[in-house]
This record gives sequence, structure tokens and C-alpha cells, in this order.
Amino acid sequence: LPPFPAYPAPMRYLLTILVAVSASLLTSYLSTTPSHSSAAESTSSRVLRTGTLRCGYNFWEPALTRNESTGQLEGFYADVIKLLSQETGLNIQLHHVVDWGQVQAELKSGKIDAMCAMWNTTTESRIFLFTQPFSYQSVEAIGRQNEVKFKNIQDINMPDVTIAIVDNATQDFIARDSFPQAKRISVPNMASNADLMMDVATGKADITFTNPGIFEGFNQHNPNQLKRLFPHTPLRLYGNSIALSQGEYDLANLLNVAIQHLINRGEIDKLIDIYNAKYPETFLKPTSTHQS
Repeated sequence: LPPFPAYPAPMRYLLTILVAVSASLLTSYLSTTPSHSSAAESTSSRVLRTGTLRCGYNFWEPALTRNESTGQLEGFYADVIKLLSQETGLNIQLHHVVDWGQVQAELKSGKIDAMCAMWNTTTESRIFLFTQPFSYQSVEAIGRQNEVKFKNIQDINMPDVTIAIVDNATQDFIARDSFPQAKRISVPNMASNADLMMDVATGKADITFTNPGIFEGFNQHNPNQLKRLFPHTPLRLYGNSIALSQGEYDLANLLNVAIQHLINRGEIDKLIDIYNAKYPETFLKPTSTHQS
């Protein structure tokens, strides 16, 4: 082809337009295409940079309640968060209430940085990155006060037994794994343990599963309706952990080290003694390598 100046005038005019349009499109593309340096900042990086960690939370007594007089959040979880704030130097905020079924969506949308706290089940470890537990909780079978047909735990695994559950939650997992012959009656994901126990008390179900301390909180407000069917015989044992989005290893590492230091110094044990005094067997102590 001849050099550009040798093209006829109409052709040179057309080529000039094509070059100008191509340059404009390339500039527009480069300005709207994100570079590696402008990629979205991870939650870990933002929290460590700003020093602020926003926690989602849910209410259950005695882990977390709101003082009606002061409006302040109180309870075991609130006290643990205060200790973690001091240990890490982060401003850890109990930001807003999150229903259990919405934790993943709230983390993904960036409305919260963590859920403080929740049980670290195997199933949910596929979804969340859990910190090491700062305490543990057992789960037992709860039935009506006048219940006499359950002589042992395996009596639950019968077709004429109905278990109150929340779909894809702890009670559901236990029922499916350990009592597959029993029927299950489901309540919405936002339902509380108190709702499940009320279903048992009113005869909609025969049994549900919860922690002895949570049961004690219900029993204080609704005496002589329910009982622990097999006291001190836990069906499961779960750790109380902070839940993060998968991949947030830097933040998890910071929280894990801080939690371990609080355990080693006996700070967590002191809190557990305080709350278990009113709600026996609610929280089980983590094991420290420096304690016999």
C-alpha cells in the first residue's frame, strides 16, 4: 500500500475519522476498565486500615440483650467484644441486628464486617470463616414438663415424635442426623429458640433442641411448662465464634491471637463464671494451655 500522504483526499479524510474514533474508543475503554490497583478493597484491609470493625448481632439472653432503661447492649457477647476491642486496638462496634438466615447476605453486601457471634457448625463452615471459639455451648433435648414417654434419647427417633426446628439450622441438622425417623415441624428462619420452645409448650411439637442456659431464660419467664429431658447429656457441643466472609484470613488471624491471649489470661473464664451464676451451664469454658 502507498504511504498515507499518497492516498487520495477522500481516503485520507476517511482514515483520519477512523483513527480519531478508534483513539476515542480506546481512551474510553481504558478509563472505565478497573486496574489492579483500583480493585475492591478486602474487608480485612479496610478494617485494619480504618481501625473499625462493624459487627452484626442477634439477641438472646444472656449472650446479648438491650437494657430498656439505658438502651445499651449488655451480656456475655457484649463483654467479650469490649475485651477484644481493648486487646486488638480496633473499634469493634455492635452495629445492627441481623437475622440468622441473613448473615451471609449481610457480609457479602458489606453491611457488616463480621457476625459477633454464632455457633461454628460444620455445615456453616462451608459458608463462613470462623475464628477460634471463645467459649462453648452444649445442646440438649427439651420437652414438656409432664412428658413421660421419653425414657432414653433413642425414644426421640420415632415416627410419632415431632421436633420443632428452623430449616437449615442447628435443630434441623440434629434432627436429620440423629433422629431421622421423627417428624419435623419448621418455623421461619427469623424465629428464636423461644419460639421453638413455645411450640413444644403449646403442643405443636414434642421436642426441640437448645442450650440449657437458653432454656433457663425461657423457663424464668414461662415456669413449669418445659424441662430438660436428659440433663447433662448433650446432643452436640458447639463453639461460639466470630463469623467472617471466606478468605478474610488477615482479620481472622488478628482476632484469633487476641482471643487466645484473653483465654490464656483467664479473662474469658471470669466472664463465664459471672453469667453462669445466673444462667447455669449456658457457657462452657475454653481450654487454656496454661491451666491444668
